[in-house]
Amino acid sequence: MWPRGCVLDCQGGRHRVVCGSNGRLYKSLCAFQRAQCINTQLRLAPRAHCSGTSSQPVDNKYSTISLNSAMFVPACHPDGHFLPVQCHNQTGYCWCSTPDGKPLSGTSILHLIPDCTGQIYLTQSHANR
Repeated sequence: MWPRGCVLDCQGGRHRVVCGSNGRLYKSLCAFQRAQCINTQLRLAPRAHCSGTSSQPVDNKYSTISLNSAMFVPACHPDGHFLPVQCHNQTGYCWCSTPDGKPLSGTSILHLIPDCTGQIYLTQSHANR
């Protein structure tokens, strides 16, 4: 199983193949980030680094795992970057996140969506509906 906070749902959005420092092609930045959760030494590499490998991107062996409803699945832009607001629908907490998925300290709030531009917390979350 993945380390806490590393479950990424990469099914939606646009997929652009990226190359990993392990010489493998990944079908999207999100799929690469999922592999990086398992191999923390993995880094993005120039496409030429993967030129000697198969032109087919690897499918992560975890891509077919059915997700437990209590697991947190980060929300991503189609380009694979994390959305600025992340919410755990099961717990009702939402927080601000950096583009690489790190939670911003002090932004977690219950049943509200934080305004990650620095404004006050005003919007009610979907988790409370």
